[in-house]
Amino acid sequence: MYSKIKREDSVDIVVRNNHLFKENINDYNDEYSQQFLYELQKFVRKNDLLSEIGCGIGSKLFVLTKHDFTNLHGVDVSKNAIKIATQYNLKKGYNVRFNVADITQEVDPQIFADRIIFTYTCMEQLKNYMRQTLLNIINAKPKLVIHFEVDFNHSPLMVKLYFTMRDYQNNLVNELMRLESENLIEIIYRKKLSFSASPVNRPSCIVWKPKH
Repeated sequence: MYSKIKREDSVDIVVRNNHLFKENINDYNDEYSQQFLYELQKFVRKNDLLSEIGCGIGSKLFVLTKHDFTNLHGVDVSKNAIKIATQYNLKKGYNVRFNVADITQEVDPQIFADRIIFTYTCMEQLKNYMRQTLLNIINAKPKLVIHFEVDFNHSPLMVKLYFTMRDYQNNLVNELMRLESENLIEIIYRKKLSFSASPVNRPSCIVWKPKH
């Protein structure tokens, strides 16, 4: 996940605070997961209704399952990803719910109403649909939304250049600020995270709630 080349001694190049280090990859993976859990648990209790948008094959939800979160749900636009996640969920005897949904389109409010929603580096490919996607989330009436995504404006030059070349999002935080100015949401937390999967994709934790 963090490098294409794994050395026999389990030491790899990892990223902390935009600097590269050599570190035992298993230790780093633990730190990376603990960062995610630490930030999430500032806002989520283990029995809260929690949904991930853009869950892919469910890796983050399965991490949460192993840490005793009990009401988990994931959606993704990819039918194949949801199929793989569902099969793994059954194989392991977990109790995560999955379904296919395209968040760039209007979403049935029953899917997300009164739930806490989170995303993890999935908004980056929604640059051209960002405002509509955020409005769809608002209209789905969640309790709270937590993004683990790049805060483009507060990112170093290397990240900005990479995101620009890939045509990834540069507008998530700007759109959230615009929606806040329109009195549709309230941004309640922004924090750049220390550990990242690569030097060019260091997420922040950005938390907001709709003003219903």
